[in-house]
Amino acid sequence: MTDLDIVPARAGKTVETIHYESDGATETIDVEPTDLVFVTNGSMTDGSDLGSMTDAPDLNTTGASFELWKNIVEDHPKFGTPSAFADHVPETKWPSYTVTLDEPDLLDHIVDVTGEEPGNGLITFTESNWLMSIVVAAQPHFANQPDDVKVFWGYGLFPEEDGNNVAKKMENCTGEEILEELCYHLGYLDELPSVLEDATCIPAICRLSRATSCREPPAIDRLSSRQDRTTSRSSVSLPRFPTTWCSPSSIRFAPP
Repeated sequence: MTDLDIVPARAGKTVETIHYESDGATETIDVEPTDLVFVTNGSMTDGSDLGSMTDAPDLNTTGASFELWKNIVEDHPKFGTPSAFADHVPETKWPSYTVTLDEPDLLDHIVDVTGEEPGNGLITFTESNWLMSIVVAAQPHFANQPDDVKVFWGYGLFPEEDGNNVAKKMENCTGEEILEELCYHLGYLDELPSVLEDATCIPAICRLSRATSCREPPAIDRLSSRQDRTTSRSSVSLPRFPTTWCSPSSIRFAPP
């Protein structure tokens, strides 16, 4: 979706046409009076990218849902200020990673070192230059996850800092390098060769996260889910409050 034709009426603003691109062609959808249009005007994962064990993810400076929002406010400025979210990538970018283990040794070591069983919550390495954290969910975490496969997720809050062991910015690290830094903080570097044989670490980076709200510009224009005097449009997008960690307001369905 690239744009919306929104027209004023006595009852409020109404979406008449949806513009979108498909296979390189520009298409339109006419909106009937009884239709409801739900718009993702910006998203925490908009423009995010995945890396691999040998490649770091790319940091994209734009994303489709933010571009849609910017197009909308060109004609309808009362729909908020997308640049408050979209144009501060150095302050809001956020790297994370997902680790899949074919052998349980690393997970067993995490439990031994931390004293926390899977499912007990967040573990942060406070001495980490990246302020690295891991979250080991109760296993299995996914439907149909094999019993001998374990998964956990992690992130860092200072992506522009060099690691304590890996002399690179976290945002520029491959999956292998993130695993190396993690093993350093876990006191498990001697076992790194076997970890790399049995683990897959997929790094990711997104342009915007509520986890980095402490580094955001102070004047953030948060758009409410339902706009005043709109008859067919509702927003499903970013959280309204800076205290929210990383839950997008898509979990809050727009009011009827």
